[in-house]
Amino acid sequence: MATRQQDVDAARDFFRTLSSEGPTSALYLFYGAESYLVSEALNRVIRAVFPAGRDDLNMATFDGREHDGTEVCSAASVVPMLAPKRVVVVRNAHRFSADSWRQLAEWAEDPAPTTVLVMEAEKVDKRQKSLKALLKLPAVSAVHFPELRERETTQWVARQASRHGLTLARDVPAWLVEAIGTRLSDLDHALERIDLYLGKAEDRRVPLETAMEVVSDTRTRSVFELMDALFARRADAALAQFSRMLLHGESAIRVVALAAGQFRSLLLARDALSRGLSGSALASAAGIPPFRTRDVTAAAQRFSMEELYAIHEEIAAADHLLKSSRLSDRLVVERLFLSICRPGARAS
Repeated sequence: MATRQQDVDAARDFFRTLSSEGPTSALYLFYGAESYLVSEALNRVIRAVFPAGRDDLNMATFDGREHDGTEVCSAASVVPMLAPKRVVVVRNAHRFSADSWRQLAEWAEDPAPTTVLVMEAEKVDKRQKSLKALLKLPAVSAVHFPELRERETTQWVARQASRHGLTLARDVPAWLVEAIGTRLSDLDHALERIDLYLGKAEDRRVPLETAMEVVSDTRTRSVFELMDALFARRADAALAQFSRMLLHGESAIRVVALAAGQFRSLLLARDALSRGLSGSALASAAGIPPFRTRDVTAAAQRFSMEELYAIHEEIAAADHLLKSSRLSDRLVVERLFLSICRPGARAS
């Protein structure tokens, strides 16, 4: 089984190959938690097949909740009209039955040379016999797009900005991730807003002040207020801020993920402090932007390494419960925060 990093590297290789060579497989399976990249992969395949613009005469779209392998394979065998190739898209492919995957495997054994078939899915079970057989075929490529981590998302923002013709100041990508979150569609929308704000200005450099003026940092304040409360072990403030975040649409899973990232930074910062690091060296070791170094260092010094390791275990347990238990999401997170803030727990 491929590691997460191997999946990230393979996804990057896919985009590079597609850009230089065009589609090289008859059937693509795009899946994973990062839905923006799944959609982007599909859109780039379509642009590669139809460089002059989308050709609706030679496109067919299906939904795995409503259609089956028979219909998809039939469409994938149609000869294109007045064009060298056609594209067949199946959304929600994770809803396909085993028999539909078997039919696709039969098609992919000798695929129509003029068709590119693209399957989109949230997740897939590679243990399923028919899907396993499909993925072994030389005409098939599966690309997994896992959710990016904070540092990877920050790097993505910098690259995506250049596609909008923007040159972001050093601290802007990290600030945008702090302000908006790691959802790539939201971050791309923010870059579009900055692009529109600058208009046709010749100077496309974006200092932090401009980004802060254009993009609301409501989420950043919410996250910082929650983390400040947890770092100070103020249970009442943490629970009150958690309630406000739920009211504004944050999910319990995302809140726990945010807490995991923040406490991971504390653990790394605490370790860096024990090795005598400071300033930019500490920021690099902890995986944080330079402008957060002072606050993270101060928070890290309130906890011992043992406490931080224990908190990480508690966060992992809460994440597992949120994804597998019938307990109320709110109850799971409130128990976690109360444990972090429990009376008598003090930094050594």
